[in-house]
Amino acid sequence: MRKAIAEIALEICPNISGNYDYYVSNETVSDPTVNGSTVEGRYWMVFVDMAPLANWDHPCKYIYIKENPMMADGTTIVEDSNRPPRGIKMSSLIEGKKQKVLRAGINRMPRRTAANGENKYADNTYAVIISGGANPENNYIRYWNDCSFIYSALAETHGVPKQNIKVVMAGGNSDEPNQNWSNNAVSPDLKQTDCDLDGDGIDDIEYPATIPSLDLVFEELKNKLTEKDHLFVFVTDHGGKDEITDSAYIYLWDNCRLTPKKFASYFKEMKAGYISFLLGQCFSGGFVDDLKGDNRIIATACGEDEKSYACEEIEFDEFLYHYTAAINGSDAYGNMVGDGNGSTLKKAFEYAVAKDSHAGHKYAFGRETPTFSLLENTTAEELAFNSIPNAVDLYIGSFPYEENNCFWNSDALWARYYNDAAWNEESQSEKCKLAGYGAVRVSNRGVKPYTGDDLYVSMFWAKPYINIPVTEWLNKSNNYEVLDSYKIIGTIAPGETRLFEMKADPNVMSSFLDHSFYDSYTYFADIHATGDGYMDRPMHRPYEDLSSEHKKHLACKNEIGVGNKSMICSSAANAATTYRLEIVEDSCNVKSIFENAELRINNTNITLNGDNGVTLSENASVDKNNNRSIIINGDAMICGIPSSLATFVLDGAFWANSQISGKTKYKVHAVLYDERTNKCIGGMTYKMSSKRRPAITVDVVGKDENGVAYLVAENVSEKVGYSWTDKDGTLIGTTEKVRYTGGDITLRLTAMSDGAIAEFDCNDVQVADNVSIEKIQDGFSVKFKEPVEEETTIKVATISNMSDQRVYKLSKGEKQKDVNTNGMSANKDSYYSISVFQKNTCISNKKVR
Repeated sequence: MRKAIAEIALEICPNISGNYDYYVSNETVSDPTVNGSTVEGRYWMVFVDMAPLANWDHPCKYIYIKENPMMADGTTIVEDSNRPPRGIKMSSLIEGKKQKVLRAGINRMPRRTAANGENKYADNTYAVIISGGANPENNYIRYWNDCSFIYSALAETHGVPKQNIKVVMAGGNSDEPNQNWSNNAVSPDLKQTDCDLDGDGIDDIEYPATIPSLDLVFEELKNKLTEKDHLFVFVTDHGGKDEITDSAYIYLWDNCRLTPKKFASYFKEMKAGYISFLLGQCFSGGFVDDLKGDNRIIATACGEDEKSYACEEIEFDEFLYHYTAAINGSDAYGNMVGDGNGSTLKKAFEYAVAKDSHAGHKYAFGRETPTFSLLENTTAEELAFNSIPNAVDLYIGSFPYEENNCFWNSDALWARYYNDAAWNEESQSEKCKLAGYGAVRVSNRGVKPYTGDDLYVSMFWAKPYINIPVTEWLNKSNNYEVLDSYKIIGTIAPGETRLFEMKADPNVMSSFLDHSFYDSYTYFADIHATGDGYMDRPMHRPYEDLSSEHKKHLACKNEIGVGNKSMICSSAANAATTYRLEIVEDSCNVKSIFENAELRINNTNITLNGDNGVTLSENASVDKNNNRSIIINGDAMICGIPSSLATFVLDGAFWANSQISGKTKYKVHAVLYDERTNKCIGGMTYKMSSKRRPAITVDVVGKDENGVAYLVAENVSEKVGYSWTDKDGTLIGTTEKVRYTGGDITLRLTAMSDGAIAEFDCNDVQVADNVSIEKIQDGFSVKFKEPVEEETTIKVATISNMSDQRVYKLSKGEKQKDVNTNGMSANKDSYYSISVFQKNTCISNKKVR
C-alpha cells in the first residue's frame, strides 16, 4: 500500500530538486476539505514539503489519494498550500536530506569571556530576542538554538547584563510540551522548552511570544533608553505574506501575526541612539520599509518575496548563524571568526552573506537574498556590541567623513583677506599678511540630528608651526589668538553640513600683528563645549597624541606660499627624538613642480656639515656654496633633524629658459615625522603659482682684457642677478663677468622681478687667450702676446701623475718661457697640464701633448 501511495505521489509531484520530504497520514481522512470544498469519501493524505530547510510559510502540496490506490478508478486530488497540516498524525513516506540536530540541553554554546576584557559599552546595550514559533508542532529546535547562540554572544562574550536582555519566546516558561525536537511539523516530537539559554542554571525566557508581551517589553524600554544606548532586536521564526494585503508578517505564538506596521510602532518614540534589527523569518525583507530610519540598522535573511532557510547539516537558521558567529567572534563550536573580538554589524552582515550557502545560490531548491539597510557614511557603520559611537557626531569637514591624510590642510577651513564670501575658493594664503575673515564647515556624521545649543566652533590664528607644540595650546602669550567664535544653534541633520562665517575683531587683530614677528600664519578651528575653553581641552596636545575622536573636532589650514617662514618645534615630551622632514609633491598637480621649478630648503639654524647626524635622501643635495641650503629635485627626505627649535624657509623659483605660457598652480607638502615613533606629527602645504612671462635670454661671450680671459654676459633681457659656477658647482663669480681659467662654466641668472631662473652652459664660448703654447724639443714654449706686468708662475704636470710637477717663473716684462719635460713620468704620447698663475690666480690652463 505505502509503495503504491509513494508511486502516485511521485508521479503527481516529482522530486525535482531531490530534497523534497513526503509524509503520509497514519490513517485515512474522512470527507476532507480540499480547496475550500468538502470531498466525500475516505482518502490517504500525502503531505509534500517542497523546502524542508525553509522556515514557514513556504510552498508545499497536499495530495489526497482514494482509500484503495491500487484500484483502476482511484481518485487523486491535489491542493497547493504554504503551511503544514495540523491535527493529522503522519509518518515519513519518502525522506529528503536531513540535518544533524544540535539539541537543547545536549550541545550548548561554549562559554567564554570577552577577548579584550571589560566592555565599557555593555551597560548601554539592550536586546529583545523574539521567537514566535507559531505552535508546538512548528516551534522547531533550531529556533531555540538561534536564541541560545545570540543570547550567549551578548551575555557571555560581550558582557551585556542579563537584565538588559529580554527573551520573548513561543509559549514562554510554560510547563507544557511546546517545542518540537523532530525535524518536521507533521510528525512532531514535543518536549518542554528549556528556559535556560546559556547553561548557567537560571531561566532566561521570561515572556510568551504574544502581542501583550511585546507591548510590555517595548513600553518598558521606551521609558528607559537614552541617546547613549543601543537596542538590538533579534527575530528567529516563521514568517508569511498575506495574499490579500501583500504584507509580510511574523508568526507569534498560537499563530498570531505581527505585521510590519505594528512592529514598527514599538520604535517610533524609542529614544535609543541606535536601534538594530536582525530578522531571520521568511519574507523578512518585507519589514525594512516600515522599520528603516536614520538610526536604524536592519539585516534580514531574505528579500520581501523570499523564504529563509536553515543550515543544511546543523539545526540553525543559516544566515542568523553566520551573522551571530561574526559578532560573537567564534562559531557555535568555538572556531574563531575574524580576530575573535566580534565585528561591527556591517561587517557581520558581509561575513554572513559570504558564508550563507543559500545566499550564494549553492542549492537550486533554496535561495535567499539577505538585505542590509543603514544610513551610509555615518557612525552606523561603526556600531558593534563592543562599541557604540556617538549618535550625534559633529566634526569639522565635508560629508561624507574621511580622515584626511594631509590633516594639516583641511578642506573645511578657509582664511580670506576680504569679506567676499568666496568660500569655495582656495584660501588666500600665498600673501604674507594676516587674514581677517574665515569660514568653518561643520558636518554631522551621526545618525541623529544635532538640536542643541551647547557647542561652539572657534577659529584662530597661530604661528606657522609644522607641529603645534603643547605650549602654544596652553599659553596664550603672543603665539595665537581667536579670530572668532560661534555658538552652534539650530538643527544639523545626519549627513548635513553648515558653514560658519568668521570675522576678526580689528583690535584683537591689530594687537596680534603688533606682537608677531612672522610673515605667515597658520589657521585653526575647533569644536568645543560650553565652559570648556579651547585652551583647556585635553585635545590640545601634539597631533600624534590625539585620539580619532579628538581629531575630528580639530581642523588646520597650514597652507602658505613658497618663500614664507615655517617652524619645527619640540616639547619636553619628545625632546629626545629627532625629526624626518619629507618633501612630497601634491598628487593633484597638473604638471610636476620639480620639472618646472627649483625648490630649496633654506635653514636658519640647522647646519648641514655632515657630522651632526643630518642625512639626505635621493633628490636632495646640499648647495656647495651654502651648507644651510638644500636643493630639492624630487620627492625627498631630510633625516636626523635635531629636536631643538628649528626654522626654515621653502623657497622656489620657476625655470625661465623658455617662455612660461600661463598660470599654473602647484602644491608641495612638507611632512614632519617623529623618527622615534615614525608617527606623522605635522605638515605644511606650500603653494606656488607660475605666471605668464617671456624667457630670460643672454649672450655669453669671451673677452681678453689686458692679457686676462673673461666670460661676459651681454644683452641680458631683464634685470638679473648673476651666479657663475665651475664644473664642481663651486661659485666663482657674482657679476656680469668672470675670469675664465678653462674648464666647464655655468651661468645662472635670477630675475629681479619675480625670482625666475635660467641656466646656461658656457662650454662652447670661445675666449681670446693671452697665452699660447708650442711644442719644442725636450718640452714646450709658453708665449705671451704682451709682456707680463707682474711676476708670473708656470706649473707643468703630467695628467697621469699631477704630483710630478715642475715650476718656472717669469719676471715682469718677459714674454716667453721654455719648459723642459725630459725625465717627467710620461711618454711621448702623454698629456701635460700647463697652468699660468698671477698673484696665486690661475689665468690660463691648457692640456697639451
